[in-house]
Amino acid sequence: MQQQSAHASEIIVDNDQAGFTRSEFAATSNAGNKEHYGSNYRYDGDTVAGGSQWAKWTPTIGTAGTYKIYMKWSSHTNRPQAAPIEISYNGGASVRQMTVDQRMEADNWHYLGEYELKAGTGNYVKITDASAGATIADAVKFAYVEETAITIDNDTAGFTRNGFDTVSSGGNGEQLGVNYRQDGSEASGGSQWAQWTPAVTAAGNYKVYMKWSSFANRPDAAPVQVVYNGGAQTFNTTVNQQLDGSNWHYLGDFQLAAGSGNYVRVTDADSGYTVADAVKFVYSPWDYADDFEDESIGSNPSHWIEKHTLNRWSVVSHEGSHVYKHTPAAESTHSWLHVFERDVEFSARFKVLSHNPENAKIRLSVRYNDEEAQIYAGYDFVNAKWHIKERRGEDFEWVTLAESAAETLSLNTWYTIKAVTENNQVQLYVNDMRKPKLTTAASRHQSPGRVALSALGTEVYFDQVRLKLNSGQGRLNDGVLEYTLGSEGDMSREGASIVEKLNGDLVLLHRKETFLSTDDGQTFQPTTSIPWPKNGHSHYSVIRLQSGKLLNMVAEYNMPNPKFDSPLRFRAKLSSDDGATWTNGGLTWTAYREGVLGESEAIVMNDKLTQMPDGRIFFVVGIREDDGTKVIGHKSEVYYSDDEGATWHQSVNDTDSVTSLVRYAEGKVIATADGKLRLYTPWNEADSVRYSVSTDNGVTWAGDYPLSSMKNSRSSFAVIQDPYASTLTYYMVWVYNDKNDYDIVFLPRSRLALARSYDGINWEYMMDVERWISPDRTDGRAITQILDPSLTATQDYLYVTIGRSEKIDESTGHNFQRLRVYRIDKSKLFAYEAWPTEY
Repeated sequence: MQQQSAHASEIIVDNDQAGFTRSEFAATSNAGNKEHYGSNYRYDGDTVAGGSQWAKWTPTIGTAGTYKIYMKWSSHTNRPQAAPIEISYNGGASVRQMTVDQRMEADNWHYLGEYELKAGTGNYVKITDASAGATIADAVKFAYVEETAITIDNDTAGFTRNGFDTVSSGGNGEQLGVNYRQDGSEASGGSQWAQWTPAVTAAGNYKVYMKWSSFANRPDAAPVQVVYNGGAQTFNTTVNQQLDGSNWHYLGDFQLAAGSGNYVRVTDADSGYTVADAVKFVYSPWDYADDFEDESIGSNPSHWIEKHTLNRWSVVSHEGSHVYKHTPAAESTHSWLHVFERDVEFSARFKVLSHNPENAKIRLSVRYNDEEAQIYAGYDFVNAKWHIKERRGEDFEWVTLAESAAETLSLNTWYTIKAVTENNQVQLYVNDMRKPKLTTAASRHQSPGRVALSALGTEVYFDQVRLKLNSGQGRLNDGVLEYTLGSEGDMSREGASIVEKLNGDLVLLHRKETFLSTDDGQTFQPTTSIPWPKNGHSHYSVIRLQSGKLLNMVAEYNMPNPKFDSPLRFRAKLSSDDGATWTNGGLTWTAYREGVLGESEAIVMNDKLTQMPDGRIFFVVGIREDDGTKVIGHKSEVYYSDDEGATWHQSVNDTDSVTSLVRYAEGKVIATADGKLRLYTPWNEADSVRYSVSTDNGVTWAGDYPLSSMKNSRSSFAVIQDPYASTLTYYMVWVYNDKNDYDIVFLPRSRLALARSYDGINWEYMMDVERWISPDRTDGRAITQILDPSLTATQDYLYVTIGRSEKIDESTGHNFQRLRVYRIDKSKLFAYEAWPTEY
């Protein structure tokens, strides 16, 4: 018996490197959306004929083992929907055929699966030009899977037998090691057995595999028994030893207890020479497992989220165990986990107690971005069929990707289902986890998303939920509440600002609307009872001063229905009674001085006010520079006040003097632990958040420095100091995308990130708040965009708001937006070990 652990590594073969060969694919390009790897990509040069050209990526494998294989391409609507792929593995002994949809966004590496690769150059990935579409040949990545495995051969410790006396090394060499054992007879069966018993030191989930030497005289149904959970549970199956002995054959995932109470046993079959060779137990802990046993009866369990106005899901007791119950509802409801991953294994047991035959459904949802953007796999009682369906957003219809023949789902019976997503492939397993009931390779919803349990018209119990994150991008977050403010057909809303009142209530400000929460942000209700100054500028900048007063910077106009970004001035408004009454303070920006008067524009997004430890207040105004006919650039002007907004002074220099970038706006000032000030600026034409420094308390500013880890695609952000933290603590939310991934300079805007700093200088990545990669409009603009974030800290929570566009609106570049609210429990936050590198 040998326990081993290998170190992860990866091999990337690009289209201009050693290991890449081709028959034609002569054309090269670096045009398009910059999704390709390296300096360029190759293509077949036509969009019609197929099958005559090929390109091949052959890695030089130094360490044999399991590898995850990924492919990259530059996507476009003129690419093939089904480009043929051939993957040769096991040193060439095994081949898998599949297709990839090169129309799909390829910002990330596309996962092709997990394969056993032998050392040397006998493994490869090959693409053939498709019959329709311009086929792309770019790059392939082979990532070694770090594996902790217990491998037991037929002549090592842990192997025992009764019979199986014949030892052989002949045949096709597919066995592990130098030999294998067999029962010595093609006829009688049941009297001999061979057993592999691992000495398990780390209890947990293990993937169990078996190996044999295949031949036509082997049994097609050799009995195999897996005993797991330290002997408490048994799984019986059969294996066909006539087929494919070059691979490790997957028997399933099993919980193994520590010790030697788990084993795999093969019994000699009635016909054929039964082989006993080797078994491998691979430690494969789930990224998340929930049996609900640690939850209180009647509670909403940790990690799980449902619609904030419903209470359809709760933990109950059943047959001596805790299970997660869905109470029947007129509408479909979800309970989801806050994690963003594209390729997953997501499984659960369920038992339906009762159902409405007119509409009942039971489903697992993956890539769940919204009710109208997800993939779900499950059972429909109306037509008595298992199915896989998807929708890519409100602008698209539901598509049935796969469907079974009609079959009855029994009530009061436990079923185990699993949904597996891998690139454009989706599989649904029902009870038998070795063979999918449904498979489709036609999925077009490729966004990382949440996972969810879903039910309609059923009383159902869920248990033994398991989740594995195979793309390696996501991380599960606890303590998150998230929802859309307003009803589905409500008005378009951008981001908002949230202010905490002295009594703990929360006020949400959006343009001329005001909402109030008296339940820690669980809900916000419209209100007209709060006499806050209305801001026609759309966005609010409000802070509570050290004195306890509220300071609100309000845009003032000289017309009844002004263009929001053309104010005359910004005036300070102060309240000493928690917003009941307001008095006028001083003016900051009063008119655009470098453009044409009356055509100047100023934009202040959410929350650009800060107060320093010495009491000085800073307000940053973003300016669109106008030459009289068009916008030629953007800059920031910094204003400060030492008397709570009664009078204001402008910094000696604006950002035009510190940077050569012509677009540099929407900044905010914070005090850093080294005694200096930083003006953080996300909205620029570079590829990350940037900052300038002041050493004289904001009178002057110097330098333009990148925060290269904080990728940003010219979008807004929010940064705040936590007033409740015992030590200096800042939080920042920003759009964490690489602008080089898109032709349009301010896109993509598909990922909102949260970071934390204890000095205002060094930042650690905390979580993905939101992520949704959507299709594009016909003009190339992404449908879904994350816009105008705000950030507020209370004693227990962080509150984030954004405008998230969810459907096409051709009248605006940002489409139809809905206001999203996120409440994050600060005590549940923990930092990533390393910053994510996929944007």
